[in-house]
Amino acid sequence: MKVLAQELGLFMLGEKSDGELLLEVECGTTAVFTVAVKLNDEERLGYESGGVDFIKPLAWKVHDRPDDYLRR
Repeated sequence: MKVLAQELGLFMLGEKSDGELLLEVECGTTAVFTVAVKLNDEERLGYESGGVDFIKPLAWKVHDRPDDYLRR
């Protein structure tokens, strides 16, 4: 996977060989775990137009409410 953007301790955005964009976010406080989210079409367009300025707030949303993103 090619790393497109990252902030240590929060997220890593990668592009898989098939072009899929995957956002991996570190969640939790005592027990730290990673939630991986495939960007949907709207989020992908947001990244393409806004770059990291779009991804960072999305990463915080995943961090703050990981249960909302586990089924994606």
